[in-house]
Amino acid sequence: MQDMKDDTEIVIPKTERFLESCKELSDYINKNLNLDHKINDEFISKLLKHTKITREEAFKSGIALALGLNQIQEKQNLKNK
Repeated sequence: MQDMKDDTEIVIPKTERFLESCKELSDYINKNLNLDHKINDEFISKLLKHTKITREEAFKSGIALALGLNQIQEKQNLKNK
């Protein structure tokens, strides 16, 4: 059997609260950290990568929790029959 690669991407909409937090962080970095352009770009790139991974993992955890709760509910329903 051939291995299948999962190319599915999770797209999580960015809320207004999330975007405001990003702007606040960006303003702080620009104002308080004396980074040259190249280092700033690398830093921002790493932050964006980390944020994307964190959001995806949180989403996956939420789905796993919901599925787990659903399984518990189904077991309870079977017991109550």
